[in-house]
Amino acid sequence: MEDVVQFVGSMGGLHDATVAEVLWLSSERRLELQIRDLYANFAGLPEYRGPMKGRFIFSEVSKLFSDDIDLAETGLVIYEWLFGETETSAFNCEIRFAPGGNMLIECRHIECLQGDTANP
Repeated sequence: MEDVVQFVGSMGGLHDATVAEVLWLSSERRLELQIRDLYANFAGLPEYRGPMKGRFIFSEVSKLFSDDIDLAETGLVIYEWLFGETETSAFNCEIRFAPGGNMLIECRHIECLQGDTANP
């Protein structure tokens, strides 16, 4: 779990990454976010590794809230991803989108799949 927090931090909070798919499985209390390119923050820079798909799986979700997200958009662009801790859940995540909107998630576990393993 700490690896996911460190990974997202090392990727600049996934700034400029596009969410290609959002999947909410209410009966399982699981949220999945498919990312088009985990390394989008580095595009155009020498350290850019090329596109890499990613899938974040939030398990045992206890709270999910979104505000001002335009669901007509073909892809939500991440502006910033922040982590915190709560008394009731292991993780409290706030994902802010550009040009506006955010998503708040409280969950017990987060997993990140990359490359071919990121495809369902």
